[in-house]
Amino acid sequence: MKFTLVYCLSFILLISPVFADDTAPLKPSDIPVEAFAQLSSGGQMKMSPDATQVAYMLPYKGRNHIMAIKLDGSDRRIIPPAGDAEIKWFRWKTDNILLVSYRYTLKDRQQTYTTTRLLTYNFEESKMEVLIREGIKHGMNAKRIGNVGDSVIDILRDDPDHILLELDDDSNGDSSIFKINLHTKVRTRVLRGKFGILRWMVDEQQNARWGTGYQKTVRVARYLNPVTNEWEEVHNKDW
Repeated sequence: MKFTLVYCLSFILLISPVFADDTAPLKPSDIPVEAFAQLSSGGQMKMSPDATQVAYMLPYKGRNHIMAIKLDGSDRRIIPPAGDAEIKWFRWKTDNILLVSYRYTLKDRQQTYTTTRLLTYNFEESKMEVLIREGIKHGMNAKRIGNVGDSVIDILRDDPDHILLELDDDSNGDSSIFKINLHTKVRTRVLRGKFGILRWMVDEQQNARWGTGYQKTVRVARYLNPVTNEWEEVHNKDW
């Protein structure tokens, strides 16, 4: 059985400067096949929608990799960490596309914080790409996405080309909901951020119905009243 070790380096320069630092990522030849074959630990096992493949997290030298394998044993893929970025989680979108969250530390304006970004891995093309790209500006007008870039609201299982993702795209403390095309990377805003909401929930029709967040230091929770179609503060309700 042929073992295929896939290691995508093309996405490294796209996601963040942290992926292009002095810490060089491992090359395929640096990871012997036997090292993975002998490992007994693994986690987050998930089956593809068509039930022909499984993928799971596998530690190697203290860092998480993703192993994907067809159930007939005909193909195996390894998706590794990159630079200083670690794999946080993954999820099947379609039979051929994995969503992969990477977490890394970023220093910006003398502040250090943890940032997450969402990438896609296409099995048919053996290709990994950054899903969210920041606006290209310079100096004080530099535009960047907030530090949370992997918050999937809805996988849109019946829509193979899109997902719903929440982003604080203008760094004002309000997360907006976007519908994002996995192939073109074009994102369309479906709900503009409001009320200091950081986390949204949608109903079966992908309409926002619930949100939680903060206004200054006060925690808020709002829901869309189905009768009045108005957003209301939950904490003010008798119930």
